[in-house]
Amino acid sequence: CITGENGTGKSNILDAISFALGVSNLKLIRAERLSDLIYKRKNFYSESASVILILNLETSKSINSSEVRGKRISLCRKISKDGRNRYFLNNKIVQPLFLL
Repeated sequence: CITGENGTGKSNILDAISFALGVSNLKLIRAERLSDLIYKRKNFYSESASVILILNLETSKSINSSEVRGKRISLCRKISKDGRNRYFLNNKIVQPLFLL
């Protein structure tokens, strides 16, 4: 559950999660092009943008699988100004996991 006052970034959090999970319809995250997601100001342009989601299952008592329990899982999506779009699972490059 995400709560907060208007203008505190609740929708930004949801956009970031959707982006990391592989959203392909950019209108769902309020962008027209991937390059719109890369930080830019008057005289400064970032080379890339990324989102890292970390699932901490180390203390989870509700997960029955011993393969997952006690682990941290990181999922990252990184886009570059040159159009590269990369996904990482636990710091290893992978194919997109979900295409939303």
